[in-house]
Amino acid sequence: MHAIYQGQVYIVGDDLNECVLLDRATFEEVQRVDYGADTLIVDPTDAQIEAAETGAPIPPESCAICHSNPHHEHEWRYRTRDGYGVCDACGRKGEKQVTRG
Repeated sequence: MHAIYQGQVYIVGDDLNECVLLDRATFEEVQRVDYGADTLIVDPTDAQIEAAETGAPIPPESCAICHSNPHHEHEWRYRTRDGYGVCDACGRKGEKQVTRG
């Protein structure tokens, strides 16, 4: 399983209440963080991993386009025609009949 922490992709190890971040090449422990850490994403989507690897903004998990996991996100600027939240990156592309709302 992978994790993204502060924009870097790691392999996840577990030590009871801590998330152990391992280097992807050497599998050596890099650091330990609390599972509730603000910038920790455990089991990220492929789109999130790709964004982290390229230095692009990491899309949220509930984007109806890049994560295929629609939620009604009222504060988002873009949404599908049926009201599901779309991240800014997908919204700017205007894919799949995205509206600005």
